Amino acid sequence: MPKTNWSKYDKMNARELKRFNKFIKEEGEHRLWTGACIKAGYGVFKFRKHMVLTHTLALVHKEGKPDDLKMECAHSCRFKNCISCISWKTHSQNQGEDRLRDGTDQYGEKNSQSKLTNEKVLSIRAEYSTDNFTQKELGLKYGASQQEISNIVNRKTWTHI
Repeated sequence: MPKTNWSKYDKMNARELKRFNKFIKEEGEHRLWTGACIKAGYGVFKFRKHMVLTHTLALVHKEGKPDDLKMECAHSCRFKNCISCISWKTHSQNQGEDRLRDGTDQYGEKNSQSKLTNEKVLSIRAEYSTDNFTQKELGLKYGASQQEISNIVNRKTWTHI
């Protein structure tokens, strides 16, 4: 998403809110935008002569602009046209949560550079906890460095399992 041009966003007056709400469809806990959308799937709305993103406009209307203007409007659901499951997040928080929620994160065995699998990492931890193997021995057994084994058993890496 491009950086937000905050000069285009403000709270809506009653007439603007009424026009905005004509394009909203309630679906369970979601309020979905049914009007125009950009190619990426986010809703857009003509607001005071400017095309604005509907989820950002809805959040500005509800909570006001964020104190830190580097924040962005983030969805906590998979619907890019949803205007109810939104909050202010930093870019890295927004991206990280989206990847975890959508299963597109690159942690562990999902990373194409990974030599290990979740199963092997669990085995490494189990075997190390028996005190029958050194980190170096486990590294040789699993094709990893002693430092990588150390990071695994001390939960500095592979923290998601």
